[in-house]
Amino acid sequence: MQAKPRQRPTAVGAYGFRVSGLSDGTAQLMPVPAEWPSLQIERVLGGVATPKPARTLRITDQYAELWLPAGDRIELFREPLTVRVTSRDPVHADAIAHPYLGLPAAIASGWRGRLAFHGGAFAHQGRAWALLGGRTAGKSATLGQLMRAGYPIVCDDVLIVDRTTAFAGPRAIDLREDAAALLGGQELGVVGNRTRWRLRPEPSPPELALAGLVLLEWGDSVRLEPLAAEERLRALAASSAFTHGREAAVAYLELAALPGWRYVRPAKVAQIEAQTDQLVASLSPCT
Repeated sequence: MQAKPRQRPTAVGAYGFRVSGLSDGTAQLMPVPAEWPSLQIERVLGGVATPKPARTLRITDQYAELWLPAGDRIELFREPLTVRVTSRDPVHADAIAHPYLGLPAAIASGWRGRLAFHGGAFAHQGRAWALLGGRTAGKSATLGQLMRAGYPIVCDDVLIVDRTTAFAGPRAIDLREDAAALLGGQELGVVGNRTRWRLRPEPSPPELALAGLVLLEWGDSVRLEPLAAEERLRALAASSAFTHGREAAVAYLELAALPGWRYVRPAKVAQIEAQTDQLVASLSPCT
């Protein structure tokens, strides 16, 4: 009997990187192109002798570290590209994929000349729309409703782009309690720095061309307003994960040349279905 050919393992990853080292597995990573750059995960159990205060962040051109509560630490090494999580208690692969991977991926993307934003994205008619806004602007809740309506979710929390290409993030949308009461989600307890209710989107294409951006804001009425070029630049700068120098100017201008809209709506979770339907209907002619 002829032996069956051995199947090659499928590369999995997120944020434009092939991710390896999570032997316990996580469904939040998805199949990605084998030619994506490799990012290795390492986990170390044990305390650090002289921990620094939580949220302390240090970045150089070869190394980065972020200190977490209880003296835990995330380190990023540039060569070879490696994320090392040192913790007193075991950290499951699901938590590594999201939210712990977001900041290292953003820093590593900067090393590669990509841009990283605090934001999310969803797919509509084959292209991605970026969702930007302040910390409590309702980005994740909007993505949760879009997921419930059947739209592919590209990413939540961290948006990585290369020129005008958006990379898919882990398959997770983390909601706050009020949004979870309406949209559902698995209660995870405290992960990272807050309590989370998690939705699990289906895999999206690993990378998509950006159609444009939507800036979410709260207001007394529902309205969708076009953003002028300088407003699009300001929205991108305000949502950027890091401050960039002049070398990133061309990349920002290229993104700012895409269509941009300010979407204003009342801060009422109960109205999110109607609000999101109106948003997508308004964007349809632009895609």
